[in-house]
Amino acid sequence: MSSSEFLSFVPIFSELPSNTLAMIEKIGTKKLYNKNDVVLKEEGTGTALFVIITGKVKVARSSSDGREVILTILSDSDFFGEMAILDGLTRSRLLQL
Repeated sequence: MSSSEFLSFVPIFSELPSNTLAMIEKIGTKKLYNKNDVVLKEEGTGTALFVIITGKVKVARSSSDGREVILTILSDSDFFGEMAILDGLTRSRLLQL
């Protein structure tokens, strides 16, 4: 399956025509992360939208006493990072593999 075909299964892109998906594919970059790598940190600035091709990403934040609180687990075809690039505010969660 090509990257643009894969993008058609991502909810945020599912209604886009194939030529638009091909343009998104061209400007995108594939990155491989290892288990326990931190992808994003709270309060970081948003400059990218991430789409998970395979694997899982833990979305967490720190509680007031410093403990990790897992908010959700994302997996194949899920996406994240869109809010920070849309609203221009800093990121509100830690995302880790």
